[in-house]
Amino acid sequence: MRYRDDVTQMGIAAERGVTRSAIARQIKSLLQLGYISQTPEPKDQRKLYLRLTDQGIQVEKLIDQNVHKVFKSWIDKMGEEKVTELLDLLEEFGQKIMNQK
Repeated sequence: MRYRDDVTQMGIAAERGVTRSAIARQIKSLLQLGYISQTPEPKDQRKLYLRLTDQGIQVEKLIDQNVHKVFKSWIDKMGEEKVTELLDLLEEFGQKIMNQK
């Protein structure tokens, strides 16, 4: 969201293959926490663009740092080759099993 200006609830739902109502519940929580804001499209007030707030950007950075720490610890314990194999397997699993329709 930080890198795109055209993020909408509908777009996220389509991208994730879930219902708009499922995304709406999550968006509501993020709005209440002050992590995102909604900006109406000037030509169509019903269309709302989602943007990270300054607080949301800070939380995203913190999460990103923590994820990198976790992956680094995996690499330190298991080695880069094994971690890469695991991630490749998880990606293949996601494509072949989780994305079946």
